[in-house]
Amino acid sequence: MTPLNNLCNFRRVKKQYYNPRCLIPAVSLLLLVVILTVSNTYFPFPMTKSRTLSTWLSYSSFSSSPGGRKADDEACNIFRGEWVPDPDAPYYTNDTCSVIHEHYDCMKYGKPDLGFVKWRWRPDGCDLPRLGPERFLSSMRGKTLAFIGDSLARNHMNSLICLLTRVAEPTTSWPSSEHTVYHYGGGYNFTVLNFWAPFLVRSELVDADGPAHTGLWNLYLDEPDAVWAPHVPAFDYAVVSASSWFYRPSMLYEAGRLVGCHHCLLPNVTDLTLRYALRMATRAALRAVVGGGGGVTTVLRTVSPSQYEGGEWNKDGNCVRTRPYRRGEKTLQGVELDFHTLQVEEFEAAKRVASGGGARMMLMDTTQAMILRADAHPSRYRGWTRRKGWMKEYFSISNDCVHWSMMKFHEVIKLPSIAHYGLRYVLPAAAVAACVLVLAAVSLPGRVPLTPVLAPEVLMNTADGVGGDRSGCDIFKGEWVPDMSGEPPPYTGESCPVIHGHYDCMRYGRPDLGYVRWRWRPDGGGCELRRFDTARFLAAMRGRSVAFVGDSLARNQMHSLVCLLSRAERPAPWTNGSYAYRFERHGLTVAAFWSPFLVRAVETDPDGPTGSGAGLWSLHLDEPDAGWAAHVGAFDHVVVSAGSWFYRPSMFYDRRGRLVGCNTCLSPNVTDLTLRYSLRMAFRSALRAAATGGARRRGGRAARRTVIVRTISPSHYENGTWNGDGDCLRTRPARRGEWELNAMEKDMRRIQVEEFAAAAKTERKRGKDAARMMLMDATEAMAQRPDAHPSKYRLWQPDKFKVSRDCVHWCLPGAMDACNDMLFHMLIG
Repeated sequence: MTPLNNLCNFRRVKKQYYNPRCLIPAVSLLLLVVILTVSNTYFPFPMTKSRTLSTWLSYSSFSSSPGGRKADDEACNIFRGEWVPDPDAPYYTNDTCSVIHEHYDCMKYGKPDLGFVKWRWRPDGCDLPRLGPERFLSSMRGKTLAFIGDSLARNHMNSLICLLTRVAEPTTSWPSSEHTVYHYGGGYNFTVLNFWAPFLVRSELVDADGPAHTGLWNLYLDEPDAVWAPHVPAFDYAVVSASSWFYRPSMLYEAGRLVGCHHCLLPNVTDLTLRYALRMATRAALRAVVGGGGGVTTVLRTVSPSQYEGGEWNKDGNCVRTRPYRRGEKTLQGVELDFHTLQVEEFEAAKRVASGGGARMMLMDTTQAMILRADAHPSRYRGWTRRKGWMKEYFSISNDCVHWSMMKFHEVIKLPSIAHYGLRYVLPAAAVAACVLVLAAVSLPGRVPLTPVLAPEVLMNTADGVGGDRSGCDIFKGEWVPDMSGEPPPYTGESCPVIHGHYDCMRYGRPDLGYVRWRWRPDGGGCELRRFDTARFLAAMRGRSVAFVGDSLARNQMHSLVCLLSRAERPAPWTNGSYAYRFERHGLTVAAFWSPFLVRAVETDPDGPTGSGAGLWSLHLDEPDAGWAAHVGAFDHVVVSAGSWFYRPSMFYDRRGRLVGCNTCLSPNVTDLTLRYSLRMAFRSALRAAATGGARRRGGRAARRTVIVRTISPSHYENGTWNGDGDCLRTRPARRGEWELNAMEKDMRRIQVEEFAAAAKTERKRGKDAARMMLMDATEAMAQRPDAHPSKYRLWQPDKFKVSRDCVHWCLPGAMDACNDMLFHMLIG
């Protein structure tokens, strides 16, 4: 140790020769070594549940898998812990390691503070030893280790090479620009491979600029990248990691067919988001490695988050901290939280498949460790060159808060056993080690046997619009009362993969969370609205389908339903609708069709007569929007809701294409029939189309479609207008009668109730061929919830939305979940 200490002594070696970059990759490597060492032969790690919320407000819980060993031989989770000072670091520099890439060589490029190399990862209740190069190489004699993925995979690999150069130098070769080979001779016969495959699957750059100036890519999500896939039989260990490149706009293909895209901005292509792309690419990669033969040990390293502060990655964002965060001080949020979740899920699914064939799977869950190290990125202290072509935008960014300075972090990952290797440089290494540990499977609620029986039709008194069931209970009249059950909310942005950024108030920092602590209590001592029962709903709806048709509030309710169902089964995105999700184990499809006017609508003037930016629209009031009407025959239950878009200026046309009037068109020769007329006629056309073909055959027996009308939910702007200074800042529900609908809102609800009653009367006359008609009269309940809107705590895109305060939509979880409690009551009882 003396020569090493002398070599690494900061007082004896010039500062510019130290490369802090090595630190983060070193940590990961150390963890990797630990994992592989522990699993040199198959080691049956005990398993714990992969996801728990210590408190329902916590966003910092990551999937836990045990790894390592305590002194008393109990399971040790090396991925839970904290960073503590390490006076002995660093363990290599850019003077002793020749493979440190310019992008990670912070010391060479003048990083003034070197404290970031003076920390080590200490797991809770156990020890993570430092990596021992000699023992590692001996244990890996005759073996091959491959790193597959993006530049962070290369970052990790470089750290390992630097750690091993303390005892041996490899020979390097480049079979291709995307394939690098490091071979250790001298009796070790150990090979390290690096494959550049940032998407993991086959990809093609089709537009060097693209919609976001970062290129547009074709991704073939079921075809592992040929750069690495043919070499799998030669691997003993494969470390898979990728995520950051999936932010780039891309067209998504499966079986050679276009199934959707991410941020392609094409009107006729469904945006499945980058989450879908990463999920399917990870699935394909794990399948290829596990099924490649040769007994490969597969290690999946979870996402390591970027750490930009004070701005965005392509603007003024930077990472200038000089010490790690303390435990709990920084939590994973947004897309990165979703990335971590889906990586864990895909790992668990692949592990279940692999267990039957004897393949070994390991999860290196380093995310928690890495998120605490905002101090360990290169920032501007790195080699930086501007690029041309499709990478021009990316490389115009001088501050790097994505990669890791290499003196310490990746050193933690070593392949043989945890007890044998020093994991002082735990970040990258921790990731690999965690791989070995493998996440425990999530237990799902058991199925409840239940015959698919629908509740009786909702009866309507058309005079006052009251809805209820034949038991005499009107679930739509009541009040909000405190929820004293002490139960956490049914889901959060962490547990549900589909909460849109517009509704995810927790993620975007809403400080008061009391809005989730209320339940709707109908009037009457014998009337109760029970909470949504996920198991019963899925059992009753097996083999069925539910469609939500309307505006963004229809989609708001659909997302609430999918989140409630996700407690039992994680849905897979399905491409036959604007937003569609498939619960494969239960054969249930839930979809939302974007149709804010319900009928065919064409924007003819983006500015419109009022100059408000609401546009001028042509509404063909006798023509249901083909975007949903063409698909409605495939659905068993259709929920129709719309309202807010009818405020926009519009021209009204009948079935012959004749102009019959308008709303706020300000044309002197056109009668202003107001939005009341367009809303009435649009609902009339929509309900007629939704009920058409209401009698169906399912499994050799008759089945009736159910059509549900959900009445308007009012906005709650106070102290100003929606496009002015209005906001919704209340922190508790309004009392009964405290919040009154305005005149227009009362008329809109009345029209919806009247059109529902007329449609229900028509359907009753059709006898056995009729659709079942139901009214969800949620207006009173939602009118009492001015506290449950996102306000400013939401995803806001100023280039698309000029209004920053949202008092129209509903936070999820929150008041909208009560609408699905009502849906459960109406369909299941």
